[in-house]
Amino acid sequence: MRPITKRQQEYIIVLSSYESSKIEDMKDIQTYLRSVSKVNVSELSINEASELIQLLLERPVLYTSPICGVTKILMKDEYNRYEIMGAIEYCLHECTEDDVNTCSHVRRMEEEEYNFIHLSLDDESTDESEIT
Repeated sequence: MRPITKRQQEYIIVLSSYESSKIEDMKDIQTYLRSVSKVNVSELSINEASELIQLLLERPVLYTSPICGVTKILMKDEYNRYEIMGAIEYCLHECTEDDVNTCSHVRRMEEEEYNFIHLSLDDESTDESEIT
């Protein structure tokens, strides 16, 4: 029996750390550990860890869009995707507007990003006479 991998251990920590589901996730972990006669997650086999991960993925969590502040219940894999890919990914998949491109929140964010990039480029450009 191959032991749990470090990545599995880390993923279990991530999947049980959402504020909206922490308590229930910890209960699920404890219940699962008892069912396989283990005390700690580190004692699980690779297959048992996979089963626990699938169990933890089943519980939905609250996600609040950093762009518009809308709160929605999502599955953990969706939540993770939006956290990794960025807020605009959430908008593209979950926005309630007919066209995400007309959303005032998205347009404001895009303008802020454009202004930031434009200002950064302006700061980087220097007059060659200043270099000497």
